[in-house]
Amino acid sequence: MFTEIILLCQYLTYDLGMLFQATLLLAVATFLNGCQMSPSEQSALLAMSKEDIRALSGNQRATYISTANTSKSKRYYAQFFSRTQEADSLRITISGGTAALSPQYQPGRYHPVVTELSANKCEIIALQSTSVAEHTASLSLCYLNDKLYVDASSTDSHYPMGSMIIPISHRFVSEQRFCQLRTKGNAKLTDACLLVQQHNVMRHNKKPVQQVNRAPKNTSFTPKLRTADLETSTQAASSNSSVEHAANTQS
Repeated sequence: MFTEIILLCQYLTYDLGMLFQATLLLAVATFLNGCQMSPSEQSALLAMSKEDIRALSGNQRATYISTANTSKSKRYYAQFFSRTQEADSLRITISGGTAALSPQYQPGRYHPVVTELSANKCEIIALQSTSVAEHTASLSLCYLNDKLYVDASSTDSHYPMGSMIIPISHRFVSEQRFCQLRTKGNAKLTDACLLVQQHNVMRHNKKPVQQVNRAPKNTSFTPKLRTADLETSTQAASSNSSVEHAANTQS
């Protein structure tokens, strides 16, 4: 028994050591990947201007890049585990207000966008500037587990899926409109309008339908009062008769 405990401790120590090494290697790989990225790639990943990124410390920059990659992984894997049971697609219209447009990621006007988002999917929508076509904002949309996640953040770990969550349910409404919208993700929508329309509502056709039929009538059956029911009925009739007699007497 003592030998088994020793072996178990050695195994756990080795396993934890390997886990620590793997975590360390991942952190180093993330850091090196951040270092190998060009300033333009870092700017696009973090939705920050090159000047703002250069002003960051090395640790802060590595933290932001790690957060951005982790959030991307969460959105990627969440699609495999999502189980949406409402509409099988959403038609989403984004219009009005401003968004954080590259390369300075300052508020600017953009062209309205209409997109179709399937259930259990995430996608990135490019909001194009009304003045310079090359200037865009990246708006993330995820329709997962009967919720629409809008505008994830690359630098804020609190919003890996989206900085706004909209429940989707055809039992209440099939169309939702939100205006004067403000989000805290990469696109940083301000005073925008979002129209969400449910398409092809799921009918759960894969589940069997239980059919209830009327029971056939037994023509030979004649209902009769049980003894207890007969006594109750007699007592009730007697009570009603007494009440009526008292009322007639008073009148």
